[in-house]
Amino acid sequence: MSHGSKYFFPKWNGDVFEPCDIEGVFRECWKRANPATLHNELPRVRVYDLRHRFATSVIIRWIDGGAELGAKLTYLQAFMGHSSINETLYYVHYLPEHFVKSSGVDWSVFNEIVPEVVTW
Repeated sequence: MSHGSKYFFPKWNGDVFEPCDIEGVFRECWKRANPATLHNELPRVRVYDLRHRFATSVIIRWIDGGAELGAKLTYLQAFMGHSSINETLYYVHYLPEHFVKSSGVDWSVFNEIVPEVVTW
């Protein structure tokens, strides 16, 4: 946090960066990091895509390592700043193939975290 500011990365005038500011800077960095690729041929990447990739990579590493996922997800929840475990579980639904082949998932514990939904 900058001295005298309530924001971690304040603008030069002390205001907050808006999401469009961050995305614009990121897009410019992405272009400069790929000088050999025409700008209209660069894959579209957003800051959120990096966050999503980080979360799913961590979960895959834990599953492949045989970690108890139910215990680990609360760490990821805190690290990512989620206010509820459901926000963190959002990233899990992208990884069904890892759950099927993994011995690191204790389904009895996992089912307690995510209750069965009954349709009416």
